Amino acid sequence: MLIARSGITVGLVLVPQSISYAKIALLSSQYGLYSSFIGVLTYAFFATSKDVSIGPVAVMSLETGNIITAVQHKLGTTLYSAPEIATCLAFICGFIVLAIGLLRIGWLVEFSRYPEGVDRYSHSAQSHSPLYPVS
Repeated sequence: MLIARSGITVGLVLVPQSISYAKIALLSSQYGLYSSFIGVLTYAFFATSKDVSIGPVAVMSLETGNIITAVQHKLGTTLYSAPEIATCLAFICGFIVLAIGLLRIGWLVEFSRYPEGVDRYSHSAQSHSPLYPVS
C-alpha cells in the first residue's frame, strides 16, 4: 500500500511539473511527459550513480529553450523545428557524456563544487535568458 501511495504522489507531482518544463523549453506538452517517465525507466536499468538526473529540471529546460530560440533566430523557423533542435541537443549531450565515460575521465567532476556551481549557473541562466528577462 505504501508503494502505491508513493507512486501516486510522484505521479501527481511529476506530470504537471514535466509539462511545465516542456513549455519552458518551448516544446509541446507530450515531450515533457516522455522525458518524465523515460528517465525513470532508464534509471531502473542503469542505476549506478547517485548524481543521475532522472527527469527534466528547470535549468536544463531553460537552456534548451534558449538554444532553440537562438538557432531559430539565426536560421529561421522553417529549417529546423523546436523538437528537432532539442533532439539534436540531447544527442550531442549524450555523446559528450558517453565520451567522458569511455575515456574514463569522469573523475574530473569531483573537482567541481557541485551545489555552488549549480546555484551560480541557475542564477546566470535566469538573469541572461532572452525568454524571461529580469527587470
